[in-house]
Amino acid sequence: MKNRKILSLLAFLSISFAVFANNGKGIEFYKAGMFDAAKSVFLQQTGQTPDEQAITAYYLGLLYANEQNATAAAAEFQKAVEIAPKSPYGYIGQGRLELKNNVKEAEKLFKQAEGLGKKNADVQVQIADAYFANNMIAKAETLLEKAKKVNRDFADIYILEGEMAIKQNVNSETIGNAINKFNDAYYFSKDKNKLALVKLAQMYRLMNRQDLALSKINNALELDKDYLPAYIILGDIKYAQLRFKEAIEAYKKVINACEPPIEVFENYAQNLYFDKQYDISLEEIQKVLLQKSDNALLHRLEAYNLYELKRPEEGLLKMEKFLASIPQDKHIYLDFITLGRFYAQQENYDKAMESFNKAIALDAEKPEIYKEIALTQSELKNYENAIKNFDKFFELELKEKIVLSDLDLYAKICRAGASEIFEAYKNKTKQTPLEEITASKQLFDKYIEKGVKAYTDILELDMEVSPVWLKISYAGRADLYRFIDDYERVDTPDKMSGAAKPYHEEAVDFMLKNNTDGRFNRDIVNSYIYLAAYYVINKDTKTALEFFDKVLAIDPENKMAIDYSRDLKRKR
Repeated sequence: MKNRKILSLLAFLSISFAVFANNGKGIEFYKAGMFDAAKSVFLQQTGQTPDEQAITAYYLGLLYANEQNATAAAAEFQKAVEIAPKSPYGYIGQGRLELKNNVKEAEKLFKQAEGLGKKNADVQVQIADAYFANNMIAKAETLLEKAKKVNRDFADIYILEGEMAIKQNVNSETIGNAINKFNDAYYFSKDKNKLALVKLAQMYRLMNRQDLALSKINNALELDKDYLPAYIILGDIKYAQLRFKEAIEAYKKVINACEPPIEVFENYAQNLYFDKQYDISLEEIQKVLLQKSDNALLHRLEAYNLYELKRPEEGLLKMEKFLASIPQDKHIYLDFITLGRFYAQQENYDKAMESFNKAIALDAEKPEIYKEIALTQSELKNYENAIKNFDKFFELELKEKIVLSDLDLYAKICRAGASEIFEAYKNKTKQTPLEEITASKQLFDKYIEKGVKAYTDILELDMEVSPVWLKISYAGRADLYRFIDDYERVDTPDKMSGAAKPYHEEAVDFMLKNNTDGRFNRDIVNSYIYLAAYYVINKDTKTALEFFDKVLAIDPENKMAIDYSRDLKRKR
């Protein structure tokens, strides 16, 4: 009698394994939350036994229920009952739907299912999941205890317990409880449950322990190098680490193998964008939007890509349409930065400023807004406010995130502001008020000081800086000081104090030492001409000629050097 029971149990397990194995890929996707991929697998199933068809219908019913399509779900559960009336799954599905409105009828169906699957712990787990989906936690816990009595080694029991722990409230305690449950699932599966490893990785990501999460994902891929749910989490980890190319490869593996969750497409497109692969990102987005036209994130990213691809007409239309299509409380500051950039690309600076001010209204602490405002004000020749907003950008931006090009750009705006004041001073008349001249000179000095400081900051950075950037800084600083000389010479053209002289000498010294393939020749010539002019004005003809000779050694056709050299030699 005892042997007969054992043989009966083995036969049941053999049949059960075959039924699930033939639906294994779809079930694997479903349990991992990859519902579109699961649905695609189940809809393509053919040549199945009645029990296999019942399992397929049951999971399709669950998928339709997840889509809030109760009619289609009920039809699939009824199909499962009709195809295999002795299989418990159709009744579990029907009970799951009844729980919303008729608990008594649901429990009757669950009892019938339990009677048909007394020795199958998955039956209790599926019923527990139905209770959990309807927020009936105590009943779910009771069913899971029953499942442990049937088969305490069944990993899905502990997977569901872990999900129940974390779904109720996410905090350090519930994350810890979930980790314990997912570890149990892995342990009871004899270290074979890939889903338990993925769940553990997700918990470690909630703790911001990307290292531990990555370790679990690597363990899952050691068990199955093609386990797609693991690649999704791998992509998420690499994304969090800003390793965009590696994230792209992980997401691409999933996208090429199945119909993944929309979040995978979103993250894939975002990583392409952040990796500056704007054309590919746009192409992928537009493909997905043909199927999922209501995806707000992808419409937003589509516009962002169009800005980077310098397609302002198309991008502006997309951005305006996108902003009009979503509630105002869903707008983010980057939307209005991008909108402003589109207007700026079309030289509609007033509309650009309007957009940037909307960005500030949404988040006044984002440094890039002030940079965009500064650039727009610079285009409007409003240099004073441009510099103030660039100062605000530097104030808010983390020091280690400030890039050399930002410092150079700032210095160039300072130079433009100083140049405007210099031109006005050159054209002053006897009627120009002294107070205006004095105020302008103070502003001129401030612009020079700020521009020089930006270039000096580059030269004094505690990091390795390329010779090109050092050249830009040495030459840029010398050029700014030249404005002081030029300003002074408006009233005393026959005098030159040489405010820029030591800086041009320093720049020349650096450039000559780093002039690989003559790449700095143009800037060296500019410094030589300044130094020659200094000596001409200060009546040191011999030294002036030496510098003009240096110019001609680099640029034999330089007309200024030729003409001045000839004239100076005649006067000797």
